[in-house]
Amino acid sequence: MEFFGELLAELRKDKKLSQKELADIFHLAASTISSYEMGVHSPHVDQLAKFADYFDVVHKCLFQNLR
Repeated sequence: MEFFGELLAELRKDKKLSQKELADIFHLAASTISSYEMGVHSPHVDQLAKFADYFDVVHKCLFQNLR
C-alpha cells in the first residue's frame, strides 16, 4: 500500500505539476510539499481535505495512506 507522500507525488505528477507549482496553488512552500512527499511530515487534516478536493479523490483515500 502506498503511503500519503507517494500518493501525493503520483497525483501531482499526473497533473504535470512541479512541487513549486503545487505549493503555489495551496499557498505553501515547495519545501513543505517535498517534506510531505518524502514522508518527513504529514499535513493537517484540513490540508488533506484540500488536496482531496483538488485532486478529485475520496478523502478516505488520502487519510488511510497517512503513516
